[in-house]
Amino acid sequence: SKRAFDMNVSQFPLEVLEVTPKQVKEILQCLLHTIVFNRAFGIVKPKEILIDFIDFTYVRCEDESIGKMIEEKVDLFYDSWFRKKFDPPKRVVLLSFDEKRYKSQLFGFSKVEERVRWEQWIIPFSVANIDEQHSTASNHDSAQNNALLEQLQRVILYILKQINENKNHIPPLVNKDVIP
Repeated sequence: SKRAFDMNVSQFPLEVLEVTPKQVKEILQCLLHTIVFNRAFGIVKPKEILIDFIDFTYVRCEDESIGKMIEEKVDLFYDSWFRKKFDPPKRVVLLSFDEKRYKSQLFGFSKVEERVRWEQWIIPFSVANIDEQHSTASNHDSAQNNALLEQLQRVILYILKQINENKNHIPPLVNKDVIP
C-alpha cells in the first residue's frame, strides 16, 4: 500500500494569510518554495524571486522540475478555490514530507512500500475583504499590500525559525532525492 501514515508527524501551522484572489498564486508559491528550499537535501542552487506588488524577495530551488511541480499544485489549488460557483472565504493548503519505507510481508518473501509522513505544514488562507465603496482602489491596494507584506514577513520568519530549530524528526537520508 502507498498510503502515508501520520503517526509521529511534526506539524507546523502558519498564521492565516489574508490575500486577494489576484495574490494567492504568488504568495502560495513563495511559501511553498521557502519551505521546500529549506527542506531540500543535498546541493541545491538558489534562485531569487521578486513579488513585485509587495516588493518582497524570496529564494527558491533553481531546479525546474521542482518549480514546475509547485506551479502545477498552486494552479490546482487556485482553480479549485476560485473557479467554482461557491467560494468559501477560507482555504488550507497542506504541504507534507514523507519517507518511503519497505515492509516485509509473507515471512520476508515480499516487500511492500509504505510512506511515513514525518512533517506537515498547514498553510491557511482567507480572502481579503475588499470594501470598494469606502476606499479608492489605490488606497485599498496599498494598505492591503502593506498588511500582507507584514504578514508574509512574520510567516517567513516563523518558517525559518521552525526549520532551524526542529530537525530531530527528519529521517536519515537513504536515497538521492532532493525533495523528500
